[in-house]
Amino acid sequence: MMDYRKLLIFVVLVGCSVVVVGANTDVSLTDRGEQNERRQPKGPAKISELESYLAQLSFDEEKKFHKIRQQRIEHYLQLARKYQKSDWQYNRDDALTRAKNILEHHERMTNGSYASL
Repeated sequence: MMDYRKLLIFVVLVGCSVVVVGANTDVSLTDRGEQNERRQPKGPAKISELESYLAQLSFDEEKKFHKIRQQRIEHYLQLARKYQKSDWQYNRDDALTRAKNILEHHERMTNGSYASL
């Protein structure tokens, strides 16, 4: 009977010490790339950066997908500017991320970076 009490007290003490040590350490489940992305400047600087990047890319107006991509990118940049004026950071960042993703997709498609099946 005494051994069970000692074992129970030991388990409780070890459990409490694990909880205390765990509360003092910062355990992050996010990737380093995600942390760096959060530190990148957002807002007007990011909007102008994406606009200059858009100006550097070439879109073939005769190709339907190029035209659609360009329209969607311009739409998301316009939304980002509107959200910036309204001081809605979350929506602005979401619109910027969408525009950036389409820009990167267009660049990969035009440069042939995707593997053809």
